[in-house]
Amino acid sequence: MRKLNITGKQFILLLLLGFVNGIMYSFPYIRYVFYDQQIAAMGITNAQSGFMMTLESGTAIFFYIFGGIIADKFSTKKCLITSMLGSVVLIFFYIFTMQNYTLSCIVWLLLGFSTNFVFWCALTKAVRQTGGDDSQGRSYGIYYASSGIWSALINALALTVYSKFSSNVVFGFKMAVLTFGIGTVVAVLLVGVFFKEKKDANGKTVVVEQDESEKFHIRDVLTAVKMPQVWMISLLIFISYGLYTTVNYFTPYLTDVMKVPTIDSSAISIVRSNLMCLFSIVGGFLADKIFKSTLRWFVCGMSIAAVLYIVFLTLPHGINSTFATILSLFPAAVSMMLYGVVFSIMNESNIPKRITGTVIGVASVIGYLPDAIYSFMFGKWMDTYKNTGYNYIFLFLMSTAVVGIVFSIVLYRMVKKQKAMPTASNS
Repeated sequence: MRKLNITGKQFILLLLLGFVNGIMYSFPYIRYVFYDQQIAAMGITNAQSGFMMTLESGTAIFFYIFGGIIADKFSTKKCLITSMLGSVVLIFFYIFTMQNYTLSCIVWLLLGFSTNFVFWCALTKAVRQTGGDDSQGRSYGIYYASSGIWSALINALALTVYSKFSSNVVFGFKMAVLTFGIGTVVAVLLVGVFFKEKKDANGKTVVVEQDESEKFHIRDVLTAVKMPQVWMISLLIFISYGLYTTVNYFTPYLTDVMKVPTIDSSAISIVRSNLMCLFSIVGGFLADKIFKSTLRWFVCGMSIAAVLYIVFLTLPHGINSTFATILSLFPAAVSMMLYGVVFSIMNESNIPKRITGTVIGVASVIGYLPDAIYSFMFGKWMDTYKNTGYNYIFLFLMSTAVVGIVFSIVLYRMVKKQKAMPTASNS
């Protein structure tokens, strides 16, 4: 590990933080793997399933910025443990009340609070604290890859548990949910034992304060929103994350249209939704080494995504289900290669370093809206138009990819023109 400037202790801790992230988001996003099983166990429609996700993501979007402020004021360890314990309570409450749709909606509303209010910012802060100043990129890379691998293992375990009781869908699904609950308890214990924070002479946790120049100021928000490239970046995050997060709809697509067995469809979804995160490394290589520009890679990557969705729109009836299953991995891989590098556009777009945090906050509010919008909209199409609804979904995603191509070209030309101006500066 020395060659990577990452010690063995740091490496293990990054693996732990990856596990924490993987287990915490497996339950709120349980529909990625157990889409059909959850709907059957709860007795709900696709639109109702989507609305639950809308509640979770809507809450998250509202609390992103406020959670960051609190995470900087309190112990990272306490923030993580408190958030995870909150999720544990919600998981076990859901197990006993899942067939009451109103109570389930309340659970997902509160999950947006427990998993995103303080937890997300505290976890990101923990990764930064773990890695040294000369190894931040590698630290986040290890953490992100670890999260994907752990997510795959956790979901595989939950699916195995479900398969043992699949003759009773409700009980089997409850056992799968219980797996996530136990996993979250394990994460709490591991963080409690192994995550250490700096202490002062009195034994109190040292909370690193921001320099005055780095603190939040309302004028920074005004500066950010006045920059046209900030809005372009926000929209590109929206499009790339939308392509990435909607790959879970291939799970019901394979079962409904291609008649793939539910267990098999769920199994391949683990690969599609979790292990594809490893392709973010490929996206980074393409952006840095091949295209020499993230925006130029986005033009190419969005083009490939658009073509792939055209392929799914034109798949003939009676096509081999195994071929369709393998083909469903390609949009996931491409979307991860796009989304995994999307924030690097900020550097290419000459965003001033002093407002980087503010720009990320503004961009996140817009960029992560697909969870709130797409889930309900796609679910409604599936309920109204049945199997034809998937064609509407694929057509919509193809169209957003085309819009992403246009935005990438416009922003690339905007940045190129700005750099060519004699007055351009990197203030």
